[in-house]
Amino acid sequence: MVERQKQNFFLHLFAASAPLLLAVLSSCGSPAGTGKRPAAEQGDPVAGQVFRKIGNRPLTDLAAGASFVASRCLFQDGNPPSHVAMNSSLQKAPAKAREELTALLSALQQARTTAAENPAAPENEAVLPGRIYQLHPQSDWIIDLSIGELPGAAGQVQAACNLRNKGEKEIAVKATAPMLVRFLREEAAAALLDEMKRPRVPLEQHYQALAGFLDTGVLTETELKRTRRLLIARLGKSKNKAALVSNLLPHLDSFDETDMAALDSDGSIAPRVFYLAWSASRGTKKNMRELLVLSLEYHGDALLFQRALTALFAEKDNPGLYALNPPGKGKEGALAFLRGLRKSIGKAGYHSEKGWLLEP
Repeated sequence: MVERQKQNFFLHLFAASAPLLLAVLSSCGSPAGTGKRPAAEQGDPVAGQVFRKIGNRPLTDLAAGASFVASRCLFQDGNPPSHVAMNSSLQKAPAKAREELTALLSALQQARTTAAENPAAPENEAVLPGRIYQLHPQSDWIIDLSIGELPGAAGQVQAACNLRNKGEKEIAVKATAPMLVRFLREEAAAALLDEMKRPRVPLEQHYQALAGFLDTGVLTETELKRTRRLLIARLGKSKNKAALVSNLLPHLDSFDETDMAALDSDGSIAPRVFYLAWSASRGTKKNMRELLVLSLEYHGDALLFQRALTALFAEKDNPGLYALNPPGKGKEGALAFLRGLRKSIGKAGYHSEKGWLLEP
């Protein structure tokens, strides 16, 4: 009887202490080291009390710029987008990059205050960045920060912030942070190249994402040489050559004759388009003509040809062409753009500094 009472006592004691024990175990470990978020995200009521302490405290009080870690980079190449894992502490970033991150946090806090004072304020216009970097403080996940590169001027970003604070919506701002972007690019490119080292087998998306780093200035000469070699070699083997070429076309200037020699004899249409566009970008008029002739024959690849020709005729230098013949988003629109370009191609000329110019 006494033994049974002892057993019941210990069972009751264990049951009473189990929630506290689980909470303690859940709090062990670091998000940066384990890749798992704290238990508060999983609905744990005890750990959740930590996040309720955010209250109205400014973001700059919650975490300093140097305390953040970039955990991954997303590439907008599909749905869902592919990504590469990172573990890059901002502590090793240049001081200016950390200052820019702190300024971003201040801008987000200002937007947060404005939204609280005027809930009906219009939301920021959605923009689809090419690369998105996800950051969080080293110590916990109290702030989820996404920094997306915007097209146009170097260093333009859209920063979005999610707080682990009940009832708060995402806040977003646009700003300029060139040093921060450069640091994140360098770290993402290094992580991507490391992910593609043997014995790993790179995915098709790895090559497409790698193409986007060609003319960013963040690759060393050795890395750039390896990148070009990887991309050209893959172009001959890829199952989706058109997709890879579409990612390479904006970076024609990154390649030289040695890189392109292997493509001159490739019979596939996508590598041929890339080779002709590269030659035409150096003023070779006969290859420009061949590109236009092929666009008549391969209607199924209209979007690829449109991509090649928009890379050759820069919009900023050919506003009249784009006003009369705006590029299409689908096949029919692309065919219309190509027809308009072919009609006026006789007026086109090559400029050594600006490339191809055509003002109809």
